[in-house]
Amino acid sequence: MLLRCSNNLLYPKENRLEKKLYYACRNCAYQQEASSPCVYVNEIKQSLTANLNISRDTTLDPALKRTKAVRCHKCGNDEACFFARSDERMELVFVCTNTDCAAHWTQTQTKEDLGK
Repeated sequence: MLLRCSNNLLYPKENRLEKKLYYACRNCAYQQEASSPCVYVNEIKQSLTANLNISRDTTLDPALKRTKAVRCHKCGNDEACFFARSDERMELVFVCTNTDCAAHWTQTQTKEDLGK
């Protein structure tokens, strides 16, 4: 026999004496043992393609370092300025110095790259 509760909602309820988690109806005495002790999971996912808000004037910033060790995939220019993203992924953001192009791309640093 299947027991139904109003709205079919069961809420987490702990039994401290038994040290078990149950799901119980607030309108009647029905309860069932939970299959997992986890009640709620909040997963925060960060988008890897988050907007960087890079303008064409970024390349004019004298504080940014420049390199000729990369080539722009869009226009073929061999100079770019770069900066490190302020997150835990150790990414470098490169911006093409060609003012007509201003393409940008990222490069993730690996532990092997850092050891060189």
